Amino acid sequence: MAADGTYIPANVSKESWIETEAETELSMQSYLDSLDEELSKQPGFKKPPAKIMKKRRTTSKTDPDSGCINHGKKSGIGYLMEATVDCKHGIVTGIDVYCQ
Repeated sequence: MAADGTYIPANVSKESWIETEAETELSMQSYLDSLDEELSKQPGFKKPPAKIMKKRRTTSKTDPDSGCINHGKKSGIGYLMEATVDCKHGIVTGIDVYCQ
């Protein structure tokens, strides 16, 4: 087995880059919601406040699925591609593409 990855630039111009800010909840939300639902039946239960993290991200208006990549000496808006190969038989066993 062998694994390798590379940077794939998105087909965007620098003029289309925008800064976005997303709020990400720091929890395993579905599991915690089910626990809170069970606990809410208990007298005196108070739901804990959600932990929220604001994350800034550079992306493109023309390709919003792409992300700002800093990979080695390469940087820009694009994707990271990773592949695994069975070297003995020459078969690609997995491919993943990430936006950041």
